Amino acid sequence: MKAELPYRNRTEAGRLLAEQLIQFKSKADVVVLGLTRGGVPVAAEVADALQVPLDVIVVRKGKTYLTHLNVGGIVESWKRLSHLKTRVC
Repeated sequence: MKAELPYRNRTEAGRLLAEQLIQFKSKADVVVLGLTRGGVPVAAEVADALQVPLDVIVVRKGKTYLTHLNVGGIVESWKRLSHLKTRVC
């Protein structure tokens, strides 16, 4: 059984998310980051609604025995990135 989502597609999801982020509209120090593999359409809608720049982070799925699991992280400084270790029971 497929879960019911509160939006029809990624474009609508971006519009709904932008409504929750309206306090960031037209701020000079705000940039919306969109991750490839599905996040860019959402981010584009957010950036457009907030009238802020959009940038894209290119990601790829890592090799894992769980084909449905993607894990990632964004950090404030690129100088230090540590690997995220997960344990799935």
